[in-house]
Amino acid sequence: MLVVDDNEEIRNILVDIFSPLYTVETASDGEEGYDKVRKLQPDLVISDIMMPGMPGTELCAKIKNHIETCHIPVVLLTALSAPERELEGLRIGADCYVVKPFNMRRLVMQCNNLINTRRILQQKYARQLDGKAEKIATNKLDQQFIEQATQVVEAHLENPEFSVELFSREMGVGRTVLFQKIKGITGSTPNNFIMNMRLKKATYFLLNAPEMNISDIAYRLGFGNPQYFNKCFKELFGVAPTQYRKSQQPPA
Repeated sequence: MLVVDDNEEIRNILVDIFSPLYTVETASDGEEGYDKVRKLQPDLVISDIMMPGMPGTELCAKIKNHIETCHIPVVLLTALSAPERELEGLRIGADCYVVKPFNMRRLVMQCNNLINTRRILQQKYARQLDGKAEKIATNKLDQQFIEQATQVVEAHLENPEFSVELFSREMGVGRTVLFQKIKGITGSTPNNFIMNMRLKKATYFLLNAPEMNISDIAYRLGFGNPQYFNKCFKELFGVAPTQYRKSQQPPA
């Protein structure tokens, strides 16, 4: 978590509140905050709006309009309660708008909810067979990124040589950015993202290709070891491939 506020007392209060729950970094202005956002890739940013130099609204806009950071939730703090101020914050992409003086317990709950809701969506997305980008991505940049990533992986599902290096090259980004984006949006590493898509494809073969046995499917999807395929499939879907196939068959 990153706390951005030019008021040292407020920064210290927020650190005291959140440090039992999260690793908390701080910045004293928007420019320092943006540098740390790009470097640290925090799970959440809490920023004051009224700061010298770069205000919190500009910081939020920069975070939400850059492909490397747009997946990061932003909470804006302000002493101004005018509705138009809140609408402006939400318009530029803020995930939550909190008016000072804030209730500490309420702020903690709001931040926890933002982080936990994202994690729940990530867990559901990992198991959903359709895996549509809008179900996990909260903005257009992330939707486009995940749609492109999905298309790239789908084109290589049956290629056992497909690697993260090739993945990043076809996405047109470095491996570090690929890791940050895939992890930030889906909660999975690029390797697990590839594996999960292969396992989802396996469900199609299990239901629609009765002539293929489990080993055939494993080798078809780039798994060199059918036992490893079985293990990964059960970890993702909760049942072994043979049980999945039987459970989806209509009764005789």
